[in-house]
Amino acid sequence: MLKEVRNQVEEILKRFPETRSSDKLLEVLVLTTFYKVDRIEDILQEDVPSLESIRRSRQYFHEHNQYLSSKKIAAARQKLEEKYRDVFEDMG
Repeated sequence: MLKEVRNQVEEILKRFPETRSSDKLLEVLVLTTFYKVDRIEDILQEDVPSLESIRRSRQYFHEHNQYLSSKKIAAARQKLEEKYRDVFEDMG
């Protein structure tokens, strides 16, 4: 299923460049396009991938320098990642 989700994410990233800078928009378009999700409760269906799987698929492409987000969004994501890392290091 993960390979299928990655292929779906790639298709959406290709067709809708604005999704490269918005995980929420990417998630909505994947779920509505491929899984016919109309209501929030629909994401509980067994065949619907998790939002995390969609985000990680997008992240996979970014790590391989494909379908990159804007520089502004990339910088904000990097800053947020560092913030999370700092918080979890302090907890450990």
